[in-house]
Amino acid sequence: IEHLVSEGDFAKAAQLTPKVCGQEPKRWEDWIFIFAEKHQLQAIIPYVPTEIPRLDHVVYEMMLAHFLTHDRETLLRTIKEWPREIYNIDAVIVAVRSELEKTASTSSTISSSPGSKLLMECLADLYTANRQPGKALPYFLRLRRPNVFDLIREHNLFTDVQDQVLLLVQFDDELRKQRKRDGQVLDDQRSDAITLLVNNIHSIPIGRVVQQLESSPYYLFLYLDALVMEKDPNLVSDFADLQVKLYAEYATPRLIDFLRASNYYNLEMAYNVCQERDLVPEMVFLLGRMGNNKKALMLIIERLGDVHR
Repeated sequence: IEHLVSEGDFAKAAQLTPKVCGQEPKRWEDWIFIFAEKHQLQAIIPYVPTEIPRLDHVVYEMMLAHFLTHDRETLLRTIKEWPREIYNIDAVIVAVRSELEKTASTSSTISSSPGSKLLMECLADLYTANRQPGKALPYFLRLRRPNVFDLIREHNLFTDVQDQVLLLVQFDDELRKQRKRDGQVLDDQRSDAITLLVNNIHSIPIGRVVQQLESSPYYLFLYLDALVMEKDPNLVSDFADLQVKLYAEYATPRLIDFLRASNYYNLEMAYNVCQERDLVPEMVFLLGRMGNNKKALMLIIERLGDVHR
């Protein structure tokens, strides 16, 4: 081995290590450190024992740290292949997270660069192996793993979803669009993400969901509408003004039904929303509610030509 290493033939030298080192941990560790000094850990890794003999955990961690810096594909493969108990999994998680944060600080698109994707794959696997599926969840979402809804239900991760709502809904939307492109017939009414949020309002509070979906009004409309249709309209009474705007924008034909059914929205605000969009029947209804029957009648005669209506 010494001769081959001095000649620079690390692949052949590594092949001989099982014969020479056998079941002697100390001998293995000495040779692994020599390969590390020469930056040739890739050559010896296929031969490194993980059971008989089992080496000091520091040796395995040193090798993982080397791959974290120099070869992330090998790092991911090694994490998948090695038994979890041979290294300190918490220490490796900290190191990988630190590296991912560095990548995030130098890149605006953390989810799209190949390097950060590999690191997220590593973290998802490490957290899962460490029985922390809730901490793996954000990475599964960013990696667009299709089994994420099964993972949430299987491990009861509803409270972990609380702060990942927008990611969850965006991911589900992408998944549905992809399935449509692939020719699958989908139920247009309800997405898996919205259904999951609506069915678990005790674990995922409504106010928290609204807060996170405010930047994506269409998703917010789908969520609040599902609560009205499938749960209890009173649950969303605090957001009635918001719902008037959302129905006007995304489901105009249903706005009149909402205006009739709800008593929680501000009448003047609702009238202004309808006036901006020139929604005459809705304006007539609101004027009637406000007690301005004269103006309502004028609108009916001038715009609708239907006094009975």
